[in-house]
Amino acid sequence: MALLLLSIGSIATMSTTQAATNLVLRNPKFTSNPTITTNPPGWTISNPNLVTWSTTGGYDNSGAIKLSDPGPNVSAVAESEQVAVKAGAQIDVSAQVKLQNNTDPATVMVAIKFYAGTTALPIATSMGAVGNNDQWLLTKLSVIAPAGATKASVVLFTANAAPATAYFDNITFTTPEIQDKGDQITRSLVSAAAFDGDVLYVGATGFPAKFAAYDVSNGERRFEVELPKTEEILSVAVATDRTVYIGTASGRLYQHAYGSTTVKLVGTSISEAIWTLKPGSNGSMYGGGSKDAAAFHFTPSDSKMYPIPGPLSTAKNVRSLAVDKIGEKIYWGLGTSAASYQTDLSGNNPKNLLGGVAKGTNWDYTYYTDYVGGKVFARITGSLLNQTLVLDPSTPTAKPPIIDQINSFGISGLAPAVAPATQGDLVFYTKPDPTHINKASHLYSYSIKGGTEDKITPMSQSAAFMFTDNNEVIACVREGEAGFGWIVKHNYRSNSTSPVVRFKSPVVATGLRTLTVGPGANPKVFTAGFLDGGLATFDPAATTPATLKNEADQAEGLAVLDDKLYAGLYQYAKIASFDVTTTGLENKKELFNLSGTHKQDRPFAMLAIPAPVNKLVVGTVPQYAVNASGSLAILSLDESSVPAVPVITDNFIAGQSILALTNIGNVIYGGTSTWGAYNDKPVKDANGAYETATLFSLDISNPKAVPTLINPVKDRLVISTLINVQGKIWGLAEDTLFIYDPANPLGVIQQKNLFGYRYSEWNIAWKAAKMAEAKNGYVYISFDDKLYRVSIKTPGQRPELVISSGVNSVDIDETGNLYYISGARLKKFDMVANPQ
Repeated sequence: MALLLLSIGSIATMSTTQAATNLVLRNPKFTSNPTITTNPPGWTISNPNLVTWSTTGGYDNSGAIKLSDPGPNVSAVAESEQVAVKAGAQIDVSAQVKLQNNTDPATVMVAIKFYAGTTALPIATSMGAVGNNDQWLLTKLSVIAPAGATKASVVLFTANAAPATAYFDNITFTTPEIQDKGDQITRSLVSAAAFDGDVLYVGATGFPAKFAAYDVSNGERRFEVELPKTEEILSVAVATDRTVYIGTASGRLYQHAYGSTTVKLVGTSISEAIWTLKPGSNGSMYGGGSKDAAAFHFTPSDSKMYPIPGPLSTAKNVRSLAVDKIGEKIYWGLGTSAASYQTDLSGNNPKNLLGGVAKGTNWDYTYYTDYVGGKVFARITGSLLNQTLVLDPSTPTAKPPIIDQINSFGISGLAPAVAPATQGDLVFYTKPDPTHINKASHLYSYSIKGGTEDKITPMSQSAAFMFTDNNEVIACVREGEAGFGWIVKHNYRSNSTSPVVRFKSPVVATGLRTLTVGPGANPKVFTAGFLDGGLATFDPAATTPATLKNEADQAEGLAVLDDKLYAGLYQYAKIASFDVTTTGLENKKELFNLSGTHKQDRPFAMLAIPAPVNKLVVGTVPQYAVNASGSLAILSLDESSVPAVPVITDNFIAGQSILALTNIGNVIYGGTSTWGAYNDKPVKDANGAYETATLFSLDISNPKAVPTLINPVKDRLVISTLINVQGKIWGLAEDTLFIYDPANPLGVIQQKNLFGYRYSEWNIAWKAAKMAEAKNGYVYISFDDKLYRVSIKTPGQRPELVISSGVNSVDIDETGNLYYISGARLKKFDMVANPQ
């Protein structure tokens, strides 16, 4: 009987750990009396001539089942009885397999077959037994039960290939004990917003993102929907036909029809992330993205996105756009470095609008470009820089007026006239008041004709503006109070503000970027939020949810030492410390940053070395398109002054970033990447070949010394994780595990091609893996959404698959329990419940 299979695996054996919950199989060791029946009790066989059963010759000198395959077009199959399972649960199977006369590693297989009621589902994944003949091989497979699955069975078979004989014994069927500790960072959020008459639209970045609509008059929610497979909402805009468009970091463009309660996906931008959306004529929409400074024009008549080339080949990203529908012009806000251009609607005839500006070295991006009253408002951002230039496209060489520190998401349109003198003259925005004791945010107006700015009334950061016929400017305040946004109406004729209208902004869980586990017998687990920041403290001994620290910046790296958490924050590589208290994280201090002339952005590598060394070591990825390499910073933690003074070495290794750090005593070891910033492609040598990632060492007592460069692996572009395992450096260089022994530099152990693909196929590769050493004699590796383990005693063996999906980063506490992040949730793999 032939067995039909989908995606038969031919990779080497990778196993999953024994789990706490045993899915009880009948006769898993084939020990029952074979004289009872032709079939082993609890098993169904395909052909008694191909499948036989013996009570001797097994793994433990008891029973075994034997499959004999004479060759092509014939399969020997044995299937266990079905046991109940839950859809979405991880199901693991293991078997001892002994091969005989086998020449094809894809011939003898173990699989899990799922059933939806009585209907068998296609087998999607199987595992081949790989190894020498006449030896027992532990072969394991881990599969997530598909939607609708209610039962499962174990299938042993040969795969219609070369002749083979195999014995199977000691079948285990289990599901691991994984504790879900829940969402760690949950908040009410307004990430982008737009008004349309009687309705306010709000997009909230989360896991998943949400889109909601509110009644402007009373703040009541009209509807709220989740956006599947979407985390970050970057832009919301209303077209001239009242259709709403939602731009996302994934490049997906969503559409919502006025009056409906749904959204639909209408396209995916070729320029990747849709940072900005601006309406065009006839219900169309323009958008700009993060790849090759390109934009698009979406036309609803045919639901197509037409690409528009950018005006400047050296700028990588479109951070903002403005559209002059009457004059048929696009105004582009670019980076890096920051630029502002005018083109026609096809992207042709570019004109530089910054000819009259002395460009600073810290100019990174042009955010929030708006075209109002014949002027272009272009916000230039960079390290310690936030200036909005009021540009006149007709005189691009003139020196423009400057408005400092606007914090609203762009500016308003033109206010309707309150007198002829102000016809088409006033725009509104929010910004901190420099004269206020706390620099509290206020609503301001700016006169285009007079070039003057007036402070009006206290108002927090606003995400959108609209005008009424009653001389009112309406603002959407992102967070008026905890859990609520505000709709604020200010009458600019009478200079009076109406009572605020509160709305319950969408509650979203933030995807997690990284984690680290603190020291001690009762360790806390610290996680950092992706995109919208936030730091959470999970206390395993507490009965309350994780405590949240509202941190606006995204932490790329974390390190904990004693009662301090150190965070490497994006953008501009800010390094901050927090006190770890019984109630969470307190007393943030920015220790230093690596912006400005250092040109750094992402501090992925964070290493806190305890006394007597007592140092914090930081390795970074540079800013976009600045032609810089990663920096290494070493800070003595004996110094309590702020700002601290670290020893900084820029361009530490030419053309490479620093992603990983560890140490053996006073010597630090680092792993690099030939990638730089986002969209900076890997470096190639003179012959056109990719350069190789580097392992380096440096004596921390001489931080300015030239590092020792070690090349444990050739032809690999990224070393993404390093740890010290019993005095040896373990690292992962793309798909290659290496072990470097400083006492035997030439004796590098390598395992190549572990995971089947290379980073050279990716658009970007940063912190793609993480390692942690456990007390059970294994090193655990999170990589490609999976968790593997490698024996420290026998590192030459292939990695075992522990958890088959949903693992983004891993760390282990001092008691031996393993924590990992999965999307927005923290999970614990209990080593007690899962004996190793």
